[in-house]
Amino acid sequence: MSVTRSVSLNDRWPLERTPIDVDTLPDGVVVVRVRSFAKVDVVEEFDRAFPGFGGVKGMIVDLRRAAGGRTEYAYEILSRLASKPFPGVLQRTPIYRPALPPVSGAAEPSDPAISWDVFPTDTVAPRANRITYAGSIAVLSSAATVGAAEDFLAAFRNTGRGVIIGETSAGSPGEALDRPLLKDWALRLSAVREAFPDGADITGAGVAPELTAIERVDDFLAGRDAAIERAQSYLAVRRD
Repeated sequence: MSVTRSVSLNDRWPLERTPIDVDTLPDGVVVVRVRSFAKVDVVEEFDRAFPGFGGVKGMIVDLRRAAGGRTEYAYEILSRLASKPFPGVLQRTPIYRPALPPVSGAAEPSDPAISWDVFPTDTVAPRANRITYAGSIAVLSSAATVGAAEDFLAAFRNTGRGVIIGETSAGSPGEALDRPLLKDWALRLSAVREAFPDGADITGAGVAPELTAIERVDDFLAGRDAAIERAQSYLAVRRD
């Protein structure tokens, strides 16, 4: 049996979906569906789709299926949707002191990881080399919104540019740290926890929407998207 390779090893795997899709609704609102912030491709494809924002009457950024990735790519896209600098998420990592004895007389043993190193909150500026969008925006979230997409949600709220619609995000455990063990085994730990600039936790809590829209089976079977419809209504009011 002979097999002929018809796809270059450098080409995208045919079954791998692009990191974003862009659709335009009949009312002129653009829907940007983001699947992942894992690769810089998501930033490049966003920039190709929007060299400018002519004709865009409103934007819906759909992060309901966005999982994993790198926070800097999320900020690269968000920086084109903000007109002024905005704070990112607050990050902190536990200080582990296993030799620290329990505090004498305490009601319960002291937690050796109760102390934290806190990293300064980044301030993200609009991208000087690209046009920024000044119109109305709504961002969609769900329980499947996780990782860098949650950083996008938190930073988006800091911009004051619009609302989050949908469900509370996953509340991911933050950045992971892998430690190799024997052979192909590894130990993965949650090394960095994330929060809003005021200290309110994202890890374990998620980012709650300002407007709730629950995905229901009946809507799915009927071909309706309650979150998109609510976002359209919000953007229509903002235009008026």
